[in-house]
Amino acid sequence: MVVILVAVAAGFAWQVSEHRSTTAALQEHAEITFLLLDAQASAESAAAAVQRYVIVGDEVIIPGNDDILLPLIDENVTTVIDDLTQALVLEGAQGDKEGVAVLTEILAEATALVQGAAQIIVLRQAGNMEAVTAAFNEIVPAFREFESKLNEAAENERAEASALRAEADRAGAFALWVLVISAGAGAILAVTGAALIARSIIKPLSRVEATAIAVAGGDLQARSPESGPDELVRLSRSINSMTESLLDASKRRELEEALRESEALHRDLVETSQDLIWRCDAEGRFIFLNKAWETTHGYRLEEMLGRPFTDFTTPEIAKRDMEKFGRLMADGSVTGYETTHVSKSGKEIHLVFNAIPLLESDGRQIGTQGTAHDVTERKRAEQTIRHMAYHDALTDLPNRTLFTDRLNVALANARRAGQMVAVLYLDLDRFKAVNDTVGHGLGDQLLRRVAERLASLVRDGDTVARAGGDEFTLLLPNLTKTEDVVDVVTRLTETFRKPWTVGGHEFRVTASTGIAVYPDDGDDADTLVKNADMAMYRAKDLGRDNYQFYATEMSAEVSERVDP
Repeated sequence: MVVILVAVAAGFAWQVSEHRSTTAALQEHAEITFLLLDAQASAESAAAAVQRYVIVGDEVIIPGNDDILLPLIDENVTTVIDDLTQALVLEGAQGDKEGVAVLTEILAEATALVQGAAQIIVLRQAGNMEAVTAAFNEIVPAFREFESKLNEAAENERAEASALRAEADRAGAFALWVLVISAGAGAILAVTGAALIARSIIKPLSRVEATAIAVAGGDLQARSPESGPDELVRLSRSINSMTESLLDASKRRELEEALRESEALHRDLVETSQDLIWRCDAEGRFIFLNKAWETTHGYRLEEMLGRPFTDFTTPEIAKRDMEKFGRLMADGSVTGYETTHVSKSGKEIHLVFNAIPLLESDGRQIGTQGTAHDVTERKRAEQTIRHMAYHDALTDLPNRTLFTDRLNVALANARRAGQMVAVLYLDLDRFKAVNDTVGHGLGDQLLRRVAERLASLVRDGDTVARAGGDEFTLLLPNLTKTEDVVDVVTRLTETFRKPWTVGGHEFRVTASTGIAVYPDDGDDADTLVKNADMAMYRAKDLGRDNYQFYATEMSAEVSERVDP
């Protein structure tokens, strides 16, 4: 019996030794797996940092500062290299030549990736955007392939760990079988000892196995109890540590995915916005523009990036913008600043700018950024409304209001310079007959022809206006002698004696014109227009088709007609 117990004890000791050896190997593979998972998480962070480069069109745009992105990429890839180096040492200690070869290759790729990321920054700072785009398009898939290789290596380590766990389970089960035999053949003391050993080894091992199965099934909250023999405690801690790493990596992936989705949404909103979104460096050069700039300005984005905003307006407006915009930005922001740009085709673009400082992470201002609204159509509408308010709808000549404004300005200038100003009041003779015989449509056409002819007879500084109906007024400023007025009105009267052809009809329509001259015939706009009107009626009374200067007796005659 003693011999049997000794043999059983020896077999049991041998199985426990095997179990411990297997458990130690399992722990080493768990440590390698943990290192690879941590390396994979760091690689994903480095890839996310690379992804912060934004491709717009055919160009890579780097939001923020190159000096921040490069250390971020370098820090994560350096962590990958450290983890891989430790895993490589463990693989070498196990004598796994194939594993050493795989990790050596991955380590070389990690070193190449951090060098590639640094090269992007160097090319970007050198302004070689074509090379930046090419390098970016190479390094992004390289990072993804690198993550895939890390994941594959981690999976292989998990598989080996699973195989070792199964082997440990078999060793533990065999030890239990040996104990059962010893219980049947030996004393109650041996049975009791075996039961104690079973409780101290097999049950904790089963709990570790249950935890591993739960984690493999996706339950990253499962944890193995850290109790029992030292080997099992170490194994439980390794599994728990690995699970924590998996959970952290899962959370990081979720956050990174949310960040990528947010960045994608932001890019979509920026690129599809009708507002002009921009960013300038400290020298006022554009470093980012959205697609709306191409639509409004007619330039491709690459034609605008890197150029100062003053390149897209006139020199006069550029000088004003630099001074005024700079003063406004000194207060911290700009709201509703209006300016005018010129498109590639030469068209004016009216813009309203809003701007805030572009700050570095340390609070230092490194440029400006903001939005601009294209208000060209609004400006055109305002100009149209303003034009309609001061011009005649039929002939597009100035109306009474604009004529009076210009007359007041001319009088003010004449008072300072000691010059003369003449006002002509012209009425078409027999125009009513035209409307009565051929209709108002051809009558309106004739009025437009009259407006064109009058405009062709005066100087550039003179004004021709429509007073209403078939009546027109003319403003002749900056005169030094009355003869200048006579020359104009004589030429006008003779021109109107020529026949008018409108719509296939020929008309004989002459003009009767009255003239009032500042300062002799009045000192203000209303008086001059009224006196010129009275002179025009004198011309009508004298047989039409002539002109008359205002005389004081005309006012007396009018008073006699009005008084009973």
